[in-house]
Amino acid sequence: MNKSSVLSIGKHTELLPSMNVHGHLLPVITNSADVGITVCDDLKSRTHINVPAAAKAHQRANAIRCFLSKNIDVLMPGFLVYVRPLLE
Repeated sequence: MNKSSVLSIGKHTELLPSMNVHGHLLPVITNSADVGITVCDDLKSRTHINVPAAAKAHQRANAIRCFLSKNIDVLMPGFLVYVRPLLE
C-alpha cells in the first residue's frame, strides 16, 4: 500500500478523519507528484517550479534578445540550445 496516500486540498484539512484501505492507514501528505506535475494541498505551484532554473533560463533568454538580428530563424537555435534545456 506504499503507493496510496491522502492529499486533502483546501483549508481546515486537519479536521478530516483518517482513511484506511483494507485495514491499512493511509498517510496524509502535503504534496504529490504524478506524471511530472507536483500538486500541493494549497494548489500553489511553488514546489513544481524550480525557481533557480527558471531564473537562469530567464537570464539566458534576455541575453539572446540582445542580438542585433531579430530574425526568428537566427534566434530560435540559440533558445533551443541555451534556454530550453534548463526548463525541461
